Amino acid sequence: MSTRSLGLKYTAQGLGDRIHLVSLCYEISKTQSEIVTLHLAMNHLGGKKRDSFLEILNLFPNSLVKLRFHESEFQTTSEWKHYLTQEGIFALSFEYRDHPGWLEKPSDIDASSFLYARHLLQPSCEHRLRLPTEFVTVQWDSTGKDRQLPDHEISKIEKKYLASGLEVIRLGGQSTDDLLRDCLTCSASAIYKSRYFAGVDSGFLHLALQIKNPSQIHFYTARNRYWSHHTFRAIEMGSVVNYYSRKLNTIDFIYTKLRYDSPRLMRKVHKLRQLAGIERHETHD
Repeated sequence: MSTRSLGLKYTAQGLGDRIHLVSLCYEISKTQSEIVTLHLAMNHLGGKKRDSFLEILNLFPNSLVKLRFHESEFQTTSEWKHYLTQEGIFALSFEYRDHPGWLEKPSDIDASSFLYARHLLQPSCEHRLRLPTEFVTVQWDSTGKDRQLPDHEISKIEKKYLASGLEVIRLGGQSTDDLLRDCLTCSASAIYKSRYFAGVDSGFLHLALQIKNPSQIHFYTARNRYWSHHTFRAIEMGSVVNYYSRKLNTIDFIYTKLRYDSPRLMRKVHKLRQLAGIERHETHD
């Protein structure tokens, strides 16, 4: 279940969710020196998600992570785990103990402990990418409106990168290059070759965290925008916040930690919102 929205099933809806799950398994595999299998139910595989998981898996070294698809759907985490046990599969559930969501339930392992010191990838692509010598890769088109920047702010940021001598190469849906819009391996290769990656809390930020040193990642946000455990962790890993935008001060960080990083307080806040009939549910985790 979602750790952020009451009664909502977690379905790996976004590209970032899927990249994050495979990255987590990869880091566990590297740390524990054993193959890790990611078990995925039908809840996680609607639309093009199955193909997306397989495409993401191709970015990682062979045999360290395996995917196993289950043709069943489950309403609760306990129901899902019971099914796996009946199948003879001892699978571990996980939680994030560094920045727990307000609905986080105790699980078998702390996933966050594997996510700070990354074993970085060095992706390459068989396609002939036309990339400049000095450039920054960027992605601004997150599916979540609360994560996006206003167009005028994006324009100012990109102009500053251009003024520093770096060409700006957009990835994802806003790219004018078909390969960088449709081929994840091409985007990964471009991120690897770029001087910096800049963006918001999106799928490509998760990809960049698995490819670049944190100091080469410029993360843009504001205290009133969407924050998650991924946001806090990227910053704590050393990603540079608002390199060419308004810097966050101590009060901003205190505010965001109270707003997200205080499960007891947030449970009370959500309870008041429910009583007032103004509770707002996110569409995905």
